Amino acid sequence: APAAAPAAAPAAAASATPEQPRQKAAWEVPPTTAQIKTKYEQMLLAELIVARTNIGEIVSRLKTRRQYYDGVNYHNTETGTAMQTQEGVAAIDSALAYLDTLRPLGNAARLRTYDGLANSAKDFCTLMKSAVTSPETQQNSQDRLARYGLIGGDSVQLVAVGTLLPEEIILDWIIDDGQQASGRPHRKSVFSPDFSAIGIASGPHTMGGRITSVVLAKEYHSNEELAEMGLPTSDHRAKQEAAGTTHPDQTLKAASSAPAAAAPAANYPAYEVGALQPVDQLQNNAPVTVANLLPITNLGCPLSALSLTLLEGGKSVSFKRALETQTFHLPYQVLSSTLSAEYLPNEENGTLYVRLGKPGQLLTVLGDYHIATYTIAGVPGATPPRVSILINQDSAGYQFSPSAPTKYDTTFQVYLVGSTLEFRSSFDEPAGPNQIKTIKGKQSVQLPAQPEPSQISVNGNTVVISTATASAPLQEQPQYEVTITQK
Repeated sequence: APAAAPAAAPAAAASATPEQPRQKAAWEVPPTTAQIKTKYEQMLLAELIVARTNIGEIVSRLKTRRQYYDGVNYHNTETGTAMQTQEGVAAIDSALAYLDTLRPLGNAARLRTYDGLANSAKDFCTLMKSAVTSPETQQNSQDRLARYGLIGGDSVQLVAVGTLLPEEIILDWIIDDGQQASGRPHRKSVFSPDFSAIGIASGPHTMGGRITSVVLAKEYHSNEELAEMGLPTSDHRAKQEAAGTTHPDQTLKAASSAPAAAAPAANYPAYEVGALQPVDQLQNNAPVTVANLLPITNLGCPLSALSLTLLEGGKSVSFKRALETQTFHLPYQVLSSTLSAEYLPNEENGTLYVRLGKPGQLLTVLGDYHIATYTIAGVPGATPPRVSILINQDSAGYQFSPSAPTKYDTTFQVYLVGSTLEFRSSFDEPAGPNQIKTIKGKQSVQLPAQPEPSQISVNGNTVVISTATASAPLQEQPQYEVTITQK
């Protein structure tokens, strides 16, 4: 398996000296043997997800924690946690500055738990129950991580020794006290979008009370998944490696901006990526290209071995067959709502057709996209000369609503024109005896990116554009898992 990053330095052990002792819950008491999937590990995972999805909450916690420092000494009178740090508040200020540069991870914040990774972490906790520094060699670490499955891509192990609460452990890793010279590796690992697999374990420690191990990996395949895909399991690989019949690293990667042939993995043949094929529709008796098909042929594998991910907000796609990964940079940005994939196992030894909707497809096919029409009653005595668009943001997303512009009833028509939201208004105003003139106006709001129709809804006279989180920019999520259907 690929080499894991060296185990991170243990977090500082905490001494519990509360001024008013707090009664510990049963799950907080250090275990007598190494364990996985107990409430403690579940709480730690929950706190890690909070960190990856709610940066504002972590900023608030760091600012609160900062108040309990006296030079390099930290003493939280609420929890009773006390420790001597190396940097004092300088490390917290560094963390706050780092968080200010981050963007929400969106779907990349998700972490899938694997028993195999958790058992690897459990083995480490058992090994370290009486140790301060890891006795493992790099090869020992690789062997342990490969014992229950196969890691693909980068991996890292975070370790904490002490009886801190899960929330405090995550904050410790984010602060990363004393690690400025090495680039704050724990902090970067917590927020890295490259990790999608996780395993957590904890166990007793003779000096610190508890040792906690978290293994993060870019990809992970359990022995059961490998067997289902017809690939060697860890036991099989170990036998092959002992006999010198295979290379221990079977993960193959490729990056390409043009169609290319991919090297085979295991018993699968080399596949071919073809040229884009236009998909035309008749609009006003003229053909209009509304999408392109990207064919990938000679796959020779079951549907379960394939996956497709839209990356960079629709600028590239990552294609996986078993343990192979190839990234294609797209000729134009694609919305997730206009991307689909269909697998034909009996065509050319297995062909995947990836359908890429054209940019501005709604405008090409439908013209301006009409969202809503409504009327706002006039306000007697009102004199504002133009429409004002009120913009609000909350947990539901972004809300756009016009204020009443004049004392006359005003009709609004709302359109999406590319990435611009247009409020087109009209009202009738007396222009003299028995004369009325219609006053038309338009107010536009430039959006950061064109939203999908599924993101748009109307509540009364308010247009709502939903986002994954309230603090997220209005745009496609960084990555999107595409559902592959089979014909």
